[in-house]
Amino acid sequence: RWLAKEKLLNLFTVNQLSALVDACERGVERCHSLDSSIDGILLGEILTSAGIGIMITNSSFESIRPASIGDVHRIAEILEKPMEDMSVAQKSITYLEQHIENFLVFCIDEDAVGCCELLPFDENQSVEIGSLAVKETHRNRGIGKKLIAASVAQAKQQNRKLVFALTTRVRHLFTALGFSKLTPDQLPDRKREKYDFSASEIYGRFLS
Repeated sequence: RWLAKEKLLNLFTVNQLSALVDACERGVERCHSLDSSIDGILLGEILTSAGIGIMITNSSFESIRPASIGDVHRIAEILEKPMEDMSVAQKSITYLEQHIENFLVFCIDEDAVGCCELLPFDENQSVEIGSLAVKETHRNRGIGKKLIAASVAQAKQQNRKLVFALTTRVRHLFTALGFSKLTPDQLPDRKREKYDFSASEIYGRFLS
């Protein structure tokens, strides 16, 4: 009896998922499958960014976009722990408001969970990737690497010749994307004059 019940349940799940896929193919943007036997599953699906059910969608659930002024406080929350650990430089709300156009955010269902800042230098047509951070609950999912790749793509569009970053902990993310270790004399003078390099390593990628 138990085996027959399991087979019926599996058949129901397959049919249910097929119906959700069919609905998306017919134009429904998102369909959700929730287990009604779990207490609070509807609230968990609605109120959490990752959700706890199964979602099928015909649109992109993850995206990287330029930040807007409405993202300031969310970015501040993402940067709070890295700033405490001194893995990124301090950024005030005022700074974020004044420089928000330099930030990219990684969103899951429009909820920003990661960010980075692109600081342009005209001296040698370079750009620095700074304030790279991901919300603790969303780390180890490749989000940081995707933000770096998006930064490189934007630098190419702007005809930049060098993308670089100063890092103390996530050097493997940069080397995996073709960055190599640089020396301070390869950076813009303005950057060398204002930064203490003793605590960080420099990684850069020259763009053709």
